[in-house]
Amino acid sequence: MIINIIYKVFKRKMSCDPVNIEEDLTVSGFLRQNPWGKMDNHHENIISSQIVHCPWGHTKGDIDNYNSNPNAFNKKFAKQFVNFPLNSYIVIGQAKEKKALVVQLISAPLTGILNHLIILRKKRTCNHDLTIIGEECKECEESIVKVYNKSSVTKEQLLEHMKNGHIYEDFHSIYRKVKIIGFVHFNDEECEDVKNYVNTCQNSIKSTIISIPKNKILTE
Repeated sequence: MIINIIYKVFKRKMSCDPVNIEEDLTVSGFLRQNPWGKMDNHHENIISSQIVHCPWGHTKGDIDNYNSNPNAFNKKFAKQFVNFPLNSYIVIGQAKEKKALVVQLISAPLTGILNHLIILRKKRTCNHDLTIIGEECKECEESIVKVYNKSSVTKEQLLEHMKNGHIYEDFHSIYRKVKIIGFVHFNDEECEDVKNYVNTCQNSIKSTIISIPKNKILTE
């Protein structure tokens, strides 16, 4: 009996069945979820939190600028994120990966601290308590060491950061809630458009129109 249970669990984990959707999907945009190039396991982070954060819009200053007048928010790249239509489908991936995640945006833009993420950074001489990004303060950006999901960071990793004098900082962001649709595998010729787009896109966010056959969006 135990062997049968183990086999069923193994078989379920190894399966890549098509997602149960009625028609082909038209994707409206592309995102990367790797802030400052310092975060791993971005697909797992999205699946566990049901949230995507805004590229170029993940500081306290970005939140304040957006909340002061959402209609006038005009930060390059971040504006595309807030302008994605509600219920649109988005592809999330990184170059050199073997698959991309497809999600549906199910909320308008929201703002706040993402409690599932933490920033570890070096001490700074600029005296900014919270990170400021871009031309305003290069030291802030260069001080970021790692971004972790709180549920996956180990005690040993945190102790190593503390030993090196690194400081904990909350992760502020414009963000949106999502529904997980499934995965697109790049070894499938019918998904070549998605693969090429993910691998060649120079920006961490971009509007696009890509059609994905419904039987090519898989559960894993």
